[in-house]
Amino acid sequence: MTSFSALLCCLVLAACNTEQITDPLVSSDAMIYADGQAKRANVLPVDSVQKSGLAPVSNIVTKQQQYQLLLVLPSEGVPLNEYFDLVVDVLNPVGQPLSYPVELEIDAGMRAHSHGMNTLPKIKPLGGSRFIVEQMLFHMPGEWNLTFKVKRGMMGDSADIDLEVWP
Repeated sequence: MTSFSALLCCLVLAACNTEQITDPLVSSDAMIYADGQAKRANVLPVDSVQKSGLAPVSNIVTKQQQYQLLLVLPSEGVPLNEYFDLVVDVLNPVGQPLSYPVELEIDAGMRAHSHGMNTLPKIKPLGGSRFIVEQMLFHMPGEWNLTFKVKRGMMGDSADIDLEVWP
């Protein structure tokens, strides 16, 4: 199974899963590393996200393995040509919340068409190392690539993930 197929399975399962995570200590969600390897690890679930009607999609480990990114999308999935919000928790390498501030940048584009989004999403810190990315809009069906950059001062790390969006 390719990392893309694994992610697509995670999206489908996340959209169908209405069960709340009740164990505050352990989750065995698949993590997708920036190099495309899928692995499993114990991570700290985010209960407040579960209660908000959003569903975690996947943990992505950044390329230099400095951070895990917990991506949270609307429970009904990524809409086509409609605005949606994306919640991102930046965690340390073992899945715990950070004890220091970081900055987050995001970009999205379609490699097959050599273009990005028609809108500029707004990133707002929610406290700690949690961010909400508002006004995400995938205006065309197909494969979209999301690039995340995490910065702490002059240091940084990044991760990419591919999503397929269809009507």
